[in-house]
Amino acid sequence: MKTIKVQFVDMPMEFNVNDNFILTLLRKHYNVELTENPDFLFYSFGGLEFLKKQNCVRIYVGGEPVIPNFNDCDYAFGYATGLSFNDRYLSVPELLAGGNGYDICKGIEDRSAVNDQMLNRKFCNFVYSNRKGVGAQLREEFCKKLMKYKHIDCPGRVLHNIDNVLAPRYVAAKNSKYAPSSVDGKSETGGIAVLDDSWHKDKRNFLQQYKFTIAFENVALEGFTSEKLYDPIHAYSIPIYWGDPNVAERFNKEAFINCNDYDNDLDKVVKRVIELDQDDEAYMYMLRQPPVTDKLDYHGLDKLEEFLVHIIEKGKILVRNQDATDAWPHISLNAAYIWRQNGWDPLVEQNIVTPPPNCKQPIAIDYSHMTHSQRLKEAWKIGFPGSFSLAKRIYSKVRK
Repeated sequence: MKTIKVQFVDMPMEFNVNDNFILTLLRKHYNVELTENPDFLFYSFGGLEFLKKQNCVRIYVGGEPVIPNFNDCDYAFGYATGLSFNDRYLSVPELLAGGNGYDICKGIEDRSAVNDQMLNRKFCNFVYSNRKGVGAQLREEFCKKLMKYKHIDCPGRVLHNIDNVLAPRYVAAKNSKYAPSSVDGKSETGGIAVLDDSWHKDKRNFLQQYKFTIAFENVALEGFTSEKLYDPIHAYSIPIYWGDPNVAERFNKEAFINCNDYDNDLDKVVKRVIELDQDDEAYMYMLRQPPVTDKLDYHGLDKLEEFLVHIIEKGKILVRNQDATDAWPHISLNAAYIWRQNGWDPLVEQNIVTPPPNCKQPIAIDYSHMTHSQRLKEAWKIGFPGSFSLAKRIYSKVRK
């Protein structure tokens, strides 16, 4: 078999760079050499390391509701279902929802275990540890509204009110190369890493104890339907869902509560949940409905295999817009990379974010004697070499 040189960078914390579903697919066709000098680079949303790798084919791996920037990558696969770019993009939302190639669709249509005893379960649960994103804010607001009706068990960090019912999802891991140093603002000095799929199974066993599960995504993006919807369906717990505006294309609208059906009016959704909770016949009717439509794709792994082989067989041919990103760095993450290499971060400068306390970036330019306007001018020169006048006009519009 042909040997190919591959590297993984900027991947999610749970991604094992030495053993993962992408390598499994590639090794069916090639001898794979993991190297720091790859011909094919796989990267995700976890950093800027990929920008150091210029002379290779870059393949963006979707794992969050992030639309790939094709100025930075040659190819991508992700959640977005309405995106099309010739042979450069593949939509595999069901595959990515499982994480690490886990088949999250397997058995999801089976309703044979549904029985009337499920009416006697506890009311509702809310399992979240993240407060980032519009959906995160809405679900917390919704949970508080619904809790005025009945108690809701919240074992996660957000609205936490019950202990020792779920195994921890994250554990300290000092040697976790790609793990961030915190989750939801909580510092983990040794870094964090994710547990294996046992956490997901444990979560489903927990959800099965409840009639309803609050299932709000972090953000709303067409095609982005995460495990937040799949897990309660597998657990026979009716999801109260907010997120993908087109979710009803792949999931039966009769089988869950979709906030979109109520114009995302949380009070109306609360009212609907109460109605179902107090009407056993209506509740059991919804619980027994086939949860998915014929649009659900069970063959994402096969499609990804074909997609990757197509890329490899084309060879080391870069199709991204490299000339444009060199000329106008702001159209890609090159701008951030150049700024940081020169010891300057526009988000820090404009007080949008606070740098971590242990961040000691080298300062290439002495800003101490400059006014705020002078500092901005020098920084824009760094980010937009040879294009300061253009950058100034862009900055002026942003400020407005």
